[in-house]
Amino acid sequence: MVSQATLLIIQMAGNAAITAGFAHLTHVKVGEYPEPIQLTRNPRREIAEALLIWGIMFASIFYLILAKFAFSWVYPSIVVSGFELTLHFFVELLFPVCFVVAFNKWRVEDFGFRRPCARNPTIIAILYGVGWGAIPVLFGPVDPVPVTNLLFGVYSPAFIEEFVHRGIIQAKLERGVGTVKAWVIGGILFGLMHVPTDFFGPIWYTGNQSLAYSFLAFGAQVAAGWLWGVIYAKTRSLLPVVISHYFADFMPGILSWLL
Repeated sequence: MVSQATLLIIQMAGNAAITAGFAHLTHVKVGEYPEPIQLTRNPRREIAEALLIWGIMFASIFYLILAKFAFSWVYPSIVVSGFELTLHFFVELLFPVCFVVAFNKWRVEDFGFRRPCARNPTIIAILYGVGWGAIPVLFGPVDPVPVTNLLFGVYSPAFIEEFVHRGIIQAKLERGVGTVKAWVIGGILFGLMHVPTDFFGPIWYTGNQSLAYSFLAFGAQVAAGWLWGVIYAKTRSLLPVVISHYFADFMPGILSWLL
């Protein structure tokens, strides 16, 4: 009989393979890339600023995971309606927004707050999110998720991660290295952002502290970053990637209420 640990590894390997396949399919077959964002006169500055924003976000989540899971350090936070809002909750939104508004004079549409300009990549995004999210249900029953958590999940991680990684970091990279290189690099950065979670945070314990599971989780996150990066580049909109990300993370919780 297959052990639970082996099932978890098979599940994560499937997620990584399916996601990489969706990313490649969407890149070469689904829709066309719109007119690229114009390269700036100083591409090195755009790249450096994108990496600076990523570095601040990584340091923040790295310290948060260390404080909560590794060392039980005191971490600044407040409780609102039963939710613990940590310092990272505010840093991950306020810092990148203030940075690009103050130094780059970005407008609302520069962040991806617009209707999708392509239908097929939008459909692929939603199908992927629902499919990825439903996979855990195939391996056994899932515990119900409180409705408040399902609602909060729209903001974090679905909106905030896509807003920062696609709407800001990828958009800045595109101004420095072009469309395709931007989502390739952006996807890798998206995966690297999850390293603390994968190797000594929640995913590390979900995978029974298995290095194989954690490395596969990292691979799946890079692939997801590529897929959502392609979709963002082809739709120029945060809406499809936020919806896709939300379903990918919370579909098991939704299905637990429906099944």
